[in-house]
Amino acid sequence: VDPDGTSAWNALLQGKKRWAFLHPRAIDEGRISKTEAEVPPGMSLADWFRGTVPALQKRCPDDVLEYVQEEGEIMYVPAGIWHGVLNVTDTVAVTQNFVGPWELEGSFRSLVQYR
Repeated sequence: VDPDGTSAWNALLQGKKRWAFLHPRAIDEGRISKTEAEVPPGMSLADWFRGTVPALQKRCPDDVLEYVQEEGEIMYVPAGIWHGVLNVTDTVAVTQNFVGPWELEGSFRSLVQYR
C-alpha cells in the first residue's frame, strides 16, 4: 500500500515482473494480517513470493491475485491495494504515482499525517 494514498501505473518496457495483490477486505476482515501482507525483516521478497503468497492464496483464494507482467503491458494499482512486485528478469519500466479526484481526500489526510 502506498503510504501517501496514491494510485500508480507501471509500464514494462523490457523483462518480466511478478505481481501479488491482496484485496483490502481480507485484511479488514482479519483473514490476512498486516504482518503476513508485509515481507518480514530478514526474508527476501523472492522467499515471500515462494512461501507466503502461495499459503495466502490457499487460505484466501478470492483475496489474493498473482499476475506476471510481460513486456509492453501496463499495470494499474489502485490506492489502498496491498501489493508486492518481484523482477523475474532484468527489467526496464516507467512508473508514476498519482492522485485522482476519487482519492484526493484520503491522500491529503495521509500526506498531512505522514509528512
